[in-house]
Amino acid sequence: MPPIRALNNRYEIDEGCYISFVHASKPTALHTHDFLEITYIFKGHSIQIVDGVEYPVRTGDVLFINYGSTHAIEVVKDLIYADIIIKPEFISESLKGVENAFALLELDGFKEFAKTVDRNDRMMHFSGPQRRQIESLIMLVKAEQETERPGKELMLRSGFNSLLTLVFRKMALPMRKEPGIGAELLEYIKLHCSESLTMEETARANYYNPAYFSRLFKKQTGCTFTEYLTSCRIDLACRLLKETELKVSDIAAESGFSDRTKFYKVFFEKMGMTPKHYRESKT
Repeated sequence: MPPIRALNNRYEIDEGCYISFVHASKPTALHTHDFLEITYIFKGHSIQIVDGVEYPVRTGDVLFINYGSTHAIEVVKDLIYADIIIKPEFISESLKGVENAFALLELDGFKEFAKTVDRNDRMMHFSGPQRRQIESLIMLVKAEQETERPGKELMLRSGFNSLLTLVFRKMALPMRKEPGIGAELLEYIKLHCSESLTMEETARANYYNPAYFSRLFKKQTGCTFTEYLTSCRIDLACRLLKETELKVSDIAAESGFSDRTKFYKVFFEKMGMTPKHYRESKT
């Protein structure tokens, strides 16, 4: 199957579908699409911009990029992704000439998704068995397009239909789950709570947009990043009060509080007693 050809800032494919693997080592310029593009992140991190909205993507994430959308990749780290190009007429001749990928939902095979697919949220996350399923399917279709065995077109149509089904299932509103803040990240905050951590620095270090990270953190943990960090620091202070003979002023500093007065205030609010009384109650 012929490769994708770049024409100025637009793309054209001679066949109606194509999968390529991209190892991105630098940002890509803003461009537009005259086809449906689905990107699946196999490895690495990046911040991708679709129609002016930033999407911090990582391993297991999918971006659904519609016709006419603008797309650019700004921040890249060890990024390897599958670039899945589909023109709806490849799936069905009845869609020839359409310029909106959601026209696929008019087909009998996809009609059950028509009322449930969230057409505004373009990012999904695959994990566990679902991740293995979509990756295996991508590899199968990629291998098939590089052969000339009998039944190739049938296999490709079946494969791309299956890929679309998996993506539409994820985009269906009752099933949507935002990618969560990993347990490893929460553990990292606990272990490093005595350091000068900020929400913005932690978000960017983990390839999240800070505003998105803030909303996701609150939704998952039920508290803000600052509240969670403060709770971790108080837990550390309690442990030091029980297990060491350090002065309370030193414990405040060891727990990440640069302001002793604030430490006493926060400790009393959280524990209902002063640090001194807490230590005495545990001896």
